Amino acid sequence: MKTKRISSKKKQVLSQLTVGIDIGDQWSHYCMLSAEGSVMEEGRLRTTANALAKHFEGIPALRIAIENGTHSIWINEQLCNTGTK
Repeated sequence: MKTKRISSKKKQVLSQLTVGIDIGDQWSHYCMLSAEGSVMEEGRLRTTANALAKHFEGIPALRIAIENGTHSIWINEQLCNTGTK
């Protein structure tokens, strides 16, 4: 799997974003907000470790809010281990 290259300017912008994830058993929906609260991106992804890794791989640290539920623990661990290394 290729690692995404992100410019330092884009890293600065990304570090100011907040992502909310509504976790579902099959599909999860996410919304990415700017520092001002504007919607930057929204969509859905499969609720699997591979889908989360692929979507968030290489993105610098950012604030992510996830709901508390059955999948919260493993998704939190996956997201913590997915960023740039």
